[in-house]
Amino acid sequence: MLARTAEVGGALASDVRVSVLLVVDRDLRVRFAAGSRWDRLGVDPERLRDRSLRDIVPLPLHAEVLPHYEAVFAGETRRFTASYDEEYRNTVVPIPCDDGEELRAEREARRELSRRLTQQSAVARLGELALRRAPLDDLMDAAWRAVADGLEVELVHVSEHLGAGRMRVAAGTGWPEAFIGSEHEMRSFKDEAGREQYSRGPVVIEDLPSDPRWRARPLRQHGVVSTAMVLLGAPQAPAGVLGASSRTRRSFGEQDLDFLTAVAHVLNGALEGLRTEQQIRHDALHDALTGLPNRALLMERLSRAIERADAEGRRLALYFLDVDHLKVLNDSLGHHAGDELLRAIGPRLRAVLRPDDMIARFGGDEFAVLCEGVGDEAHALRVAERLVRAFAQPFEVRGEPRFCSTSVGVVVSDPDGPRGPAELLSDADAALYRAKERGRGRHEVFDVGLRDRTTARLRIEADLRRAIEAGDQLWVAYQPYYALPEATMSGVEALLRWDHPERGPVPPSEFIPVAEDSGLIVDLGELVLRTACADAALWPGLSVSVNVSARQMELTGMPGLVGAVLRETDLEAERLALEIPEGLLLEDTPAITETLLSLRRLGVRLLLDDFGTGYSSLAYLRRHPIDAIKIDRAFVADLGEDGAGDAAIIQAIIGMAQALGMRVVPEGVETAGQLARLTELGCDFAQGFHLSRPLPAAALEALAFTATLSTNLGDHEGLRPPVRRPA
Repeated sequence: MLARTAEVGGALASDVRVSVLLVVDRDLRVRFAAGSRWDRLGVDPERLRDRSLRDIVPLPLHAEVLPHYEAVFAGETRRFTASYDEEYRNTVVPIPCDDGEELRAEREARRELSRRLTQQSAVARLGELALRRAPLDDLMDAAWRAVADGLEVELVHVSEHLGAGRMRVAAGTGWPEAFIGSEHEMRSFKDEAGREQYSRGPVVIEDLPSDPRWRARPLRQHGVVSTAMVLLGAPQAPAGVLGASSRTRRSFGEQDLDFLTAVAHVLNGALEGLRTEQQIRHDALHDALTGLPNRALLMERLSRAIERADAEGRRLALYFLDVDHLKVLNDSLGHHAGDELLRAIGPRLRAVLRPDDMIARFGGDEFAVLCEGVGDEAHALRVAERLVRAFAQPFEVRGEPRFCSTSVGVVVSDPDGPRGPAELLSDADAALYRAKERGRGRHEVFDVGLRDRTTARLRIEADLRRAIEAGDQLWVAYQPYYALPEATMSGVEALLRWDHPERGPVPPSEFIPVAEDSGLIVDLGELVLRTACADAALWPGLSVSVNVSARQMELTGMPGLVGAVLRETDLEAERLALEIPEGLLLEDTPAITETLLSLRRLGVRLLLDDFGTGYSSLAYLRRHPIDAIKIDRAFVADLGEDGAGDAAIIQAIIGMAQALGMRVVPEGVETAGQLARLTELGCDFAQGFHLSRPLPAAALEALAFTATLSTNLGDHEGLRPPVRRPA
């Protein structure tokens, strides 16, 4: 007769529960030993064979332990607790068995050992795959195969958590084909409290059909009786679940659950690494603010789209969008408000595009849209119209409606003339530039002439940079303006001129817009300011006005620069007027207002240029220290003919200006009839070719300081307001 000893409960210092199996004969000699305890304690169970319990059990415990075995051989049933040391206490159950049971026990033990070796090898192979960064599909397959073989179960699934308790079966075995890839709800995953149970370890359900705690509808539908599930990822942000199931009832021991947990750990580590790589790639190819594809991803997809279009003989359309006057919003409400608007643009555009159309943020306030499979140019233009109309409704910014428009440049690929991504983008940019030139809030389509103009614009920019460095191509001309009704010269406007060494005189309308876009206008503006002030200091009693761009006015150091130039040239501040663009008042930002007030505190006069062409209103004029208004030449052009409507507008402007204490200067006076009509309407001053063209400084001196024109240049008020208002 033999005794089979099963240690059914116990703990080590690491609080890991273990079990062992000993088969001893009547002489208390070990016939067979197996179990995890020996492995964990560093003991080879094979070396225990044929040894006596008296040698294995510590001598102080002989009297406590050995009598129990002798009692079992005498036919009694015993259960006792052995305390081998302070760290180990175990409940021992000696059970009598015959020789056949001994053989069965040995076979079971060896089978269990083989399972453990299989499990360990499977985890090792899975770890090697993860280290080699195997494809995710291969890793998934290796994981479910390892679980199926290691736990000897017919059903294994790896489910991905999609959020809000939704799961997708990503891989597995033993299920119907439609089950892999299907989505279902896992109620225990719907909230953090429900997921908490998975954070404490594997969830084991031994009899699912009779267990009311678990719905597990997908498992029930496929006849699962027993299952064990292990969490993938952290409970706060679970990646999914690894599950082993059986259609017959079975139990999962600690070793089984340790193995399942080990597989889940390796799989989750690989998934986290993959997610990190994907996030890094996503961040490299997407805009951090809007989440839209960035320039790099746009160029990558545009390149592939061109290849497909060429292969299929189809067309694509590329749209380049610019958000009009975004700077106004940034300056008035702060950049956070601008960011809020930019984030809202993607969804707004998506609503008017096809699902496969690509939207990208190119940078700043610029976006791009790529549409493949465009039938013709008319089709492309209909899309452009939808993009422009998408901005017709206000955006909600800081809880309030805010309107903005967009300018759109369109280019359609030509199947007969393949072009690369950079060239298409350049063409779309050229079309966008024309849309902005023509008034914004509109779309323009690219044509070959635009490419020539783009090339010419780049050439002008390069030549202009060289001209600034050379210092001998740029000079300042002066166009007088005259006080009415006497028609005496009151002052002059400084105008930049460029004599190109090869082309000769370059029209300002050709190079000033390029200077504005490139930022060169800041250097040019300072050059004109210094030259004009130096010249005016030599002309007693004559005032000079200098045009300043929006870019110059945005510089915080603009008042300081003007003050320094006045001191260097010894020019009285009241003899200098700065002509500011009308659109600047639209921005109405604290920074612009402070700049205008600082300039007024210097004693400099401020003129609003090209009034009537932009967005100025009575409210804007009342809030800013403007001394005079220059009426755009478009209102003057028809005065010599019918001109009734324009005369009414000019008269209304004069009345408004007088009410606000401002002077009025119409530009573009080219006929005697226009001059007479403006005099009748009560204009304070006039300027135009009929009175004088722009002149070099020497020619102006010859004209201004002759007795035949005027003998009292310094006697009138010039452009000072009739009633001085506080700055």
